[in-house]
Amino acid sequence: MRIYAVADIHGRSHRFDMIRRRVADLNADLLVVAGDVAGWFSANRSMEELSRMPVPVLAVRGNSDGRRMEQTVFHRKNISWLHLNRMNVEGLVFSGISGTFLLPFDSRLCLAEQRMVAGVGNQFTGVSVLVAHPPPRGVLDRVFGRWHAGSAGLRQIITENRIPLVICGHLHEMPGVARLEETLVVNCSIGGKGQGALIQYEPGMSPQVEMLPV
Repeated sequence: MRIYAVADIHGRSHRFDMIRRRVADLNADLLVVAGDVAGWFSANRSMEELSRMPVPVLAVRGNSDGRRMEQTVFHRKNISWLHLNRMNVEGLVFSGISGTFLLPFDSRLCLAEQRMVAGVGNQFTGVSVLVAHPPPRGVLDRVFGRWHAGSAGLRQIITENRIPLVICGHLHEMPGVARLEETLVVNCSIGGKGQGALIQYEPGMSPQVEMLPV
């Protein structure tokens, strides 16, 4: 499966246009959007843009995406929200976590992050791909090149469940690929220098990632 992964669109029309071209040029089977789909005032237009993508779209919300966005997909058949849901796509199990709260040099999945992490239980057992907006703490998450600003709760979920692939964004200055123990972490932010990632992944195989430059 050829997965095109992006994050941090922020409702900008030229980014949706670029994504549509990349989907076609890369012959992608699936588009994954790791949050911040919309800007603060562009939710409806952003959803319309996603609905016109020529492939299925799996997405989570980021800190600039309101909850109401998840309620607008019933007439947009190509978009699926992954928040605490599981979807099997050609033998790969996708799941996700929506939301991010920004604190000084820190990101949390929610304000009560530890309680949420404890409450999800076995939700992510057997998941092939986890999609979240922030990166895990300590991985592709440096602010100004110095301070770690990822989510400690997400890191705990990843290490406890040994998830093979995590797709994230949020830290615009840190697109790239890195490892967290057995997990391959891909920060696919297009908010700065980069145009996302092409991920080739088949059941039983290791994911192969190509970061796409501007």
